[in-house]
Amino acid sequence: MGQGYRSGAQKEKGLVLFGIMSLLKRRPKTETTSAKPVRHDGSRTGRYVSPVESGRVTPKTAKESDPSPSWYGPMILALLILGVLLITLNYLAVLPGSVSPWYLVVGLGFIFGGFTFATRYK
Repeated sequence: MGQGYRSGAQKEKGLVLFGIMSLLKRRPKTETTSAKPVRHDGSRTGRYVSPVESGRVTPKTAKESDPSPSWYGPMILALLILGVLLITLNYLAVLPGSVSPWYLVVGLGFIFGGFTFATRYK
């Protein structure tokens, strides 16, 4: 017999134990329980009170976020592509003024702008 199978006596014992446990969990609520947060006078005894119920934590509110304008996505792509293109053309010596470190700076600025726009895209 495999480990996953139980004998008939073990099954009955488990069912009886499960039935007793479910009866113990179904205690009727007494009138002393309330929905109000419980404030303790320095002692930590009593029922568990969540931080939100006790007022120690303010729950987060949902922020309404408007979707990004229709031009926002193409602007991100344009900045990223323009930055990569500018750096590539600089190293191929196609741009006027020979190879200049300023083309690299401007290209990296475009890429940085593209990433900055991308982080704010909704």
